[in-house]
Amino acid sequence: MKRLIAALTAVCCLALTGCGSGGIYANYREVEQLLVIQAMGFDAVPGGVLLSVSAGSGGVGGQSEAPQEILRMRAEAETLLSAQQLISERSPSDELFFDHTSYIVLGESALREGIAPYLDHIERSDAFRLDVPLFAVIGGSAEELIVGTGDDGSDSVDLLSSVRRSLTAEGRVHVYTAGEVAANVAEGGAALICALRCVPAADSDADAEDGETTAEFAGYAVLKDGALAAVLSARDALGVELLLGRVGPCTVSVSADGSAAALRLTDSDCDISPVYSDNGSLCGISVRLSVSAALGELHGDGDIDALNNAFRSDLLSRIRSVLLTEKRLGCDFLRLGAVLLRDDPLGLRFSAAELRERLCDMYIYIYVETEINRSFVLNDPEVGK
Repeated sequence: MKRLIAALTAVCCLALTGCGSGGIYANYREVEQLLVIQAMGFDAVPGGVLLSVSAGSGGVGGQSEAPQEILRMRAEAETLLSAQQLISERSPSDELFFDHTSYIVLGESALREGIAPYLDHIERSDAFRLDVPLFAVIGGSAEELIVGTGDDGSDSVDLLSSVRRSLTAEGRVHVYTAGEVAANVAEGGAALICALRCVPAADSDADAEDGETTAEFAGYAVLKDGALAAVLSARDALGVELLLGRVGPCTVSVSADGSAAALRLTDSDCDISPVYSDNGSLCGISVRLSVSAALGELHGDGDIDALNNAFRSDLLSRIRSVLLTEKRLGCDFLRLGAVLLRDDPLGLRFSAAELRERLCDMYIYIYVETEINRSFVLNDPEVGK
């Protein structure tokens, strides 16, 4: 009996293996045989959506040293899946591969109508990863960035990769992923997305051809109830990073009394805590920011005290602008409610949602302390003793 069972098992295993036309791997393709879509753009248009795609120039399959064919296409349809199918049907390539998408870009029209349908598509589809970076285009469309940038040797994938590396290396902005944005919107209805603006390439590249387009950092797109509510400028984006305690070694330029200095941030700490009235009720929020910076470049006589005061005023204006935007919009895109609950979970008798509703009525007390290090004068004979 045991021999019979073993024989039947062996027959079943043989039936499940092989490379016949009925096998589950009958449509298997080597990645080198596929044209990998690496960037996608979503725009809202009357009656549906506009999908823009770029295959990128990162090599065949996105991995090879040999450059792959650069493909830029667009399609309008009622749904994203229908638009994706249209692009696949019209493609000159044998087969498009959407599972290695590296970037997703949302145009301003999509942001204003609300990003719920696009996040839903990303979360439901088995072709996207939740850790794919999201970008927003302010004052333009995703099509303009995806299809309209680059040349015969480069495209939007190269541009987005360069922008992301530059921003994250300096630590002055966080490029949120689709998963992060979806989680923030689901939790409090508010989120931030790294924003870009399409500009003429000739503004920064003297060799650029007429009509050539590139993109520059534009700050953060602020979402309220899943739709665009405001844009924090590129300058104020640093205020967000300071408040969230994740700023890196970026450079801040200040001037005072005829001197100008470039300061490299070296250390930052932000403490956010609740403020209670005499009767023990919550009446405000205390924000205490402490920042140290190294003097990287100095022009002029350089009164360090005056420069430090200018440095402190600069940081204060940035974080004040961000906090006032949060109060004005009445949405907690900084997630201050969760921060306060972590700081004093027993003293606060509110949920995170209740705290978010009370934010616009609260006073915010801001304290900023700054210090400039390495401020010695290099030609001073006392230096180095």
